[in-house]
Amino acid sequence: MDNRQPDLSSLWEQNPEEGSSSQQALFRIVCWAAWSDGDLAAQERDLLAKVVAGLFPDEADQLQGEGAVQALAEFSLLTPRLESLVEALPSQAERQLAAKLVYVMLRAHQHAGDETAVTAEERHAYRRLLEVLKLPEALVEEAERQARSELASGISPTVLLQQALRHPMTAEDAPPSSSPLAL
Repeated sequence: MDNRQPDLSSLWEQNPEEGSSSQQALFRIVCWAAWSDGDLAAQERDLLAKVVAGLFPDEADQLQGEGAVQALAEFSLLTPRLESLVEALPSQAERQLAAKLVYVMLRAHQHAGDETAVTAEERHAYRRLLEVLKLPEALVEEAERQARSELASGISPTVLLQQALRHPMTAEDAPPSSSPLAL
Protein backbone atom coordinates (compact mmCIF):
# COMPACT_ATOMS: atom_id res chain seq x y z
CA MET A 1 0.00 0.00 0.00
CA ASP A 2 1.22 3.50 -0.80
CA ASN A 3 2.02 5.42 2.41
CA ARG A 4 1.71 8.89 0.91
CA GLN A 5 -1.13 10.85 2.41
CA PRO A 6 -3.64 11.96 -0.21
CA ASP A 7 -4.51 15.62 -0.58
CA LEU A 8 -8.18 15.76 -1.59
CA SER A 9 -8.02 19.40 -2.69
CA SER A 10 -5.23 18.50 -5.12
CA LEU A 11 -7.15 15.48 -6.38
CA TRP A 12 -10.11 17.71 -7.27
CA GLU A 13 -7.79 20.14 -9.08
CA GLN A 14 -6.00 17.35 -10.96
CA ASN A 15 -9.26 15.77 -12.11
CA PRO A 16 -11.29 18.55 -13.75
CA GLU A 17 -14.04 16.13 -14.79
CA GLU A 18 -14.68 15.53 -11.08
CA GLY A 19 -13.67 19.00 -9.98
CA SER A 20 -16.31 21.50 -10.98
CA SER A 21 -16.80 24.11 -8.30
CA SER A 22 -20.37 22.97 -7.67
CA GLN A 23 -19.39 19.30 -7.36
CA GLN A 24 -16.56 20.12 -4.99
CA ALA A 25 -18.92 22.34 -3.00
CA LEU A 26 -21.44 19.48 -2.79
CA PHE A 27 -18.78 17.11 -1.46
CA ARG A 28 -17.51 19.70 1.01
CA ILE A 29 -21.08 20.24 2.24
CA VAL A 30 -21.46 16.48 2.77
CA CYS A 31 -18.13 16.44 4.68
CA TRP A 32 -19.24 19.46 6.69
CA ALA A 33 -22.42 17.63 7.71
CA ALA A 34 -20.52 14.46 8.61
CA TRP A 35 -18.19 16.44 10.90
CA SER A 36 -20.93 18.69 12.29
CA ASP A 37 -21.03 16.86 15.61
CA GLY A 38 -17.25 17.04 15.99
CA ASP A 39 -16.86 13.31 15.40
CA LEU A 40 -16.54 11.42 12.17
CA ALA A 41 -18.20 8.11 13.01
CA ALA A 42 -16.69 4.95 11.55
CA GLN A 43 -19.65 4.52 9.19
CA GLU A 44 -19.36 8.11 7.98
CA ARG A 45 -15.60 7.80 7.53
CA ASP A 46 -15.96 4.55 5.59
CA LEU A 47 -18.72 5.99 3.41
CA LEU A 48 -16.77 9.15 2.56
CA ALA A 49 -13.57 7.18 1.89
CA LYS A 50 -15.46 4.85 -0.50
CA VAL A 51 -17.04 7.82 -2.28
CA VAL A 52 -13.66 9.49 -2.76
CA ALA A 53 -12.00 6.23 -3.83
CA GLY A 54 -14.77 5.75 -6.40
CA LEU A 55 -14.32 9.27 -7.73
CA PHE A 56 -10.53 8.97 -7.87
CA PRO A 57 -9.79 5.29 -8.62
CA ASP A 58 -6.14 5.99 -9.52
CA GLU A 59 -5.62 7.12 -5.93
CA ALA A 60 -7.57 4.27 -4.32
CA ASP A 61 -4.51 2.83 -2.56
CA GLN A 62 -3.90 6.14 -0.83
CA LEU A 63 -7.53 6.49 0.16
CA GLN A 64 -7.57 3.55 2.55
CA GLY A 65 -7.27 3.37 6.32
CA GLU A 66 -5.72 6.16 8.35
CA GLY A 67 -4.54 8.03 5.25
CA ALA A 68 -8.15 8.47 4.16
CA VAL A 69 -9.23 9.53 7.64
CA GLN A 70 -6.46 12.13 7.80
CA ALA A 71 -7.19 13.38 4.27
CA LEU A 72 -10.92 13.70 5.01
CA ALA A 73 -10.18 15.49 8.28
CA GLU A 74 -7.88 18.00 6.61
CA PHE A 75 -10.25 18.49 3.68
CA SER A 76 -13.14 19.11 6.07
CA LEU A 77 -11.17 21.48 8.27
CA LEU A 78 -10.22 23.51 5.21
CA THR A 79 -13.84 23.74 4.14
CA PRO A 80 -14.95 27.35 3.68
CA ARG A 81 -17.93 28.72 5.55
CA LEU A 82 -21.19 27.01 4.69
CA GLU A 83 -22.55 30.18 3.10
CA SER A 84 -19.57 30.27 0.70
CA LEU A 85 -20.15 26.65 -0.27
CA VAL A 86 -23.82 27.27 -0.97
CA GLU A 87 -22.91 30.28 -3.13
CA ALA A 88 -21.05 27.82 -5.39
CA LEU A 89 -24.43 26.17 -6.04
CA PRO A 90 -26.18 28.77 -8.17
CA SER A 91 -29.24 26.79 -9.19
CA GLN A 92 -32.16 25.69 -7.09
CA ALA A 93 -31.66 22.16 -8.46
CA GLU A 94 -28.07 22.02 -7.15
CA ARG A 95 -29.21 23.30 -3.77
CA GLN A 96 -31.94 20.68 -3.65
CA LEU A 97 -29.33 18.07 -4.49
CA ALA A 98 -27.19 19.33 -1.57
CA ALA A 99 -30.15 18.82 0.78
CA LYS A 100 -30.65 15.30 -0.55
CA LEU A 101 -26.98 14.32 -0.29
CA VAL A 102 -26.66 15.57 3.27
CA TYR A 103 -29.88 13.76 4.16
CA VAL A 104 -28.41 10.57 2.64
CA MET A 105 -25.16 11.09 4.57
CA LEU A 106 -26.93 11.57 7.88
CA ARG A 107 -29.32 8.65 7.36
CA ALA A 108 -26.87 6.22 5.77
CA HIS A 109 -25.94 4.37 8.95
CA GLN A 110 -29.42 4.25 10.44
CA HIS A 111 -31.59 1.21 10.70
CA ALA A 112 -35.18 1.66 9.59
CA GLY A 113 -37.03 3.86 12.05
CA ASP A 114 -33.94 4.52 14.22
CA GLU A 115 -33.67 8.23 14.89
CA THR A 116 -30.90 7.88 17.50
CA ALA A 117 -28.08 7.39 14.97
CA VAL A 118 -28.36 11.06 13.97
CA THR A 119 -26.98 13.26 16.72
CA ALA A 120 -28.60 16.48 17.93
CA GLU A 121 -25.64 18.38 16.47
CA GLU A 122 -26.16 16.74 13.07
CA ARG A 123 -29.89 17.59 13.15
CA HIS A 124 -28.99 21.18 14.02
CA ALA A 125 -26.44 21.31 11.19
CA TYR A 126 -29.02 19.97 8.73
CA ARG A 127 -31.53 22.64 9.80
CA ARG A 128 -28.80 25.28 9.40
CA LEU A 129 -28.00 23.97 5.92
CA LEU A 130 -31.67 24.21 4.96
CA GLU A 131 -31.76 27.82 6.18
CA VAL A 132 -28.72 28.72 4.09
CA LEU A 133 -30.03 26.85 1.01
CA LYS A 134 -33.26 28.90 1.16
CA LEU A 135 -35.28 26.23 -0.62
CA PRO A 136 -39.07 26.12 -0.62
CA GLU A 137 -40.34 23.53 1.88
CA ALA A 138 -41.87 21.45 -0.94
CA LEU A 139 -38.45 20.98 -2.56
CA VAL A 140 -36.87 19.98 0.76
CA GLU A 141 -39.65 17.47 1.39
CA GLU A 142 -39.20 16.04 -2.12
CA ALA A 143 -35.42 15.70 -1.67
CA GLU A 144 -35.91 13.92 1.67
CA ARG A 145 -38.62 11.65 0.27
CA GLN A 146 -36.43 10.66 -2.66
CA ALA A 147 -33.46 10.01 -0.38
CA ARG A 148 -35.56 7.82 1.94
CA SER A 149 -37.04 5.95 -1.01
CA GLU A 150 -33.67 5.30 -2.64
CA LEU A 151 -32.08 4.16 0.63
CA ALA A 152 -35.09 1.93 1.39
CA SER A 153 -34.87 0.36 -2.07
CA GLY A 154 -31.40 -0.86 -1.25
CA ILE A 155 -29.38 1.60 -3.30
CA SER A 156 -26.06 2.00 -1.52
CA PRO A 157 -25.40 5.44 -0.01
CA THR A 158 -21.95 5.19 -1.60
CA VAL A 159 -23.52 4.76 -5.04
CA LEU A 160 -25.99 7.60 -4.47
CA LEU A 161 -23.22 10.00 -3.45
CA GLN A 162 -20.80 8.92 -6.17
CA GLN A 163 -23.42 9.26 -8.92
CA ALA A 164 -24.37 12.74 -7.79
CA LEU A 165 -20.76 13.86 -7.50
CA ARG A 166 -19.63 12.20 -10.71
CA HIS A 167 -22.17 13.89 -12.97
CA PRO A 168 -22.04 17.67 -12.75
CA MET A 169 -25.39 19.34 -13.16
CA THR A 170 -25.57 22.05 -15.78
CA ALA A 171 -28.12 24.80 -16.24
CA GLU A 172 -29.68 22.73 -19.03
CA ASP A 173 -30.22 19.84 -16.57
CA ALA A 174 -32.10 21.98 -14.09
CA PRO A 175 -35.89 21.89 -14.21
CA PRO A 176 -37.87 25.12 -14.31
CA SER A 177 -37.79 26.79 -10.91
CA SER A 178 -41.46 26.03 -10.34
CA SER A 179 -41.07 22.24 -10.62
CA PRO A 180 -39.32 19.92 -8.15
CA LEU A 181 -36.09 18.28 -9.23
CA ALA A 182 -36.33 14.60 -10.05
CA LEU A 183 -33.29 13.61 -8.01
